Amino acid sequence: MNVMSNINYGRFDIAKMHYEYSGFEYIELPWTVDEDIANITKPYGVQNFFMKDKVFVASGEQSFLQLSLKGNLKPGKYQGISPCFRDEGIIDRIHQEYFLKLELFQSVDVNIENLGKMIESAQKFFNYFCVDTLKTVTEDGFDICTMQGIELGSYGIREFNGFHWIFGTGLAEPRLTKATIG
Repeated sequence: MNVMSNINYGRFDIAKMHYEYSGFEYIELPWTVDEDIANITKPYGVQNFFMKDKVFVASGEQSFLQLSLKGNLKPGKYQGISPCFRDEGIIDRIHQEYFLKLELFQSVDVNIENLGKMIESAQKFFNYFCVDTLKTVTEDGFDICTMQGIELGSYGIREFNGFHWIFGTGLAEPRLTKATIG
């Protein structure tokens, strides 16, 4: 199955505008990062995918960390689009080895209130596509799921070596498309 043929690219333009209105500045993201950066958010036992001496990102969060921790991004509220390459244990219509995602990243005013605002903004975006959602608590933060249990995004606060940030999914495709067409 060709995952990329199911992506609704027009939704990314709508998402960028929605999150810009919510205060997230759009920036271009690198698709590869240093291995030590990739390992910050990589779950135990999951492999990295390499291109020469760099790792393909599993999430735009890693791209933001590469820019932030290497001194190339000032603290702020950002959004960016990147592919995500994943070592998934199960491949099905919802879980894929690669997909496209708009990531939200905040490295200023990092607190639970602003995490809540990010989640609220994402829920409004998903509701725009007539997807009823609910927020669930996870081991690492929160997920936004459809009423049928399809996870549309994950959200939380992380820390690494004194650097704190809020992360979240603004849009993952083709997952939203699959959730809306059944």
